Order: sequence, then structure tokens, then C-alpha cells
Amino acid sequence: MSPPFRYPSQPAAGASITLGQTISSRITLDDPICDTGWPFRCQYFRLAVPAEGVLEVTIRWSATQLDPYPLDMGVIGPSGEGWVSEFSGQPYRIGRGRVSGGTYVIEVWSFLVPHEPFELTTVLR
Repeated sequence: MSPPFRYPSQPAAGASITLGQTISSRITLDDPICDTGWPFRCQYFRLAVPAEGVLEVTIRWSATQLDPYPLDMGVIGPSGEGWVSEFSGQPYRIGRGRVSGGTYVIEVWSFLVPHEPFELTTVLR
């Protein structure tokens, strides 16, 4: 499982998505800056999780991308607890964390290359 972290609360932003849905998107300069300490841009997705289990979140990007990790993600739980991706492959990252139901926010951020297209998928195990 991924190492935990804590925010004061979940971000209020985010498009609603459902478990199993595949989201195709790209981060642009119109997306908000994730953290004032870093120049990365973020997109947020709100996911209603109906039961306890292990939530698996995967982001994939183009295999031809020159930057080996142009994107990363974190998942923020109902009370601000969260976890980040734990497995890195080429060209994807996977995060897994124990969930207890409720609304979770998936934060996808772009490192050095804004506008990198990605696909986001979720599954509850």
C-alpha cells in the first residue's frame, strides 16, 4: 500500500467520475496550480466509493513521451487522509489504498510537460 499523507481537507474542485469509468484528459495551463511550493498543474476527480476495499487507481500516458514520468497522482479521502502512487511503470503509475466508502478525490498532476494526455481508471477490489 502507498505511504499515507494528510491534507486539512479534500479539495473542493473535481469532476464526478464513477468506478470503472475510463477518463481521457490532459492537463492544461488553465488547470490550477497544485501547491504554491511547486509549479505543477492539477486536475481533480471526485469518486464515490460505495464500500470498504482496496481502491486501485491507474494513470497511463503516451509511450512515446520523452519525460519518463510526466504525470503523478494522489488520492485524498473524506477526512483529508490520502496516499500517492506506489508503482511506476512505463508509461503508467498505479496507486492502491484501503478505503472505507465515501467520496475520494483523485489529484492528477503534471510535472515538466503540461498538456500530456492521460487515461485514468479506477477499480475497487
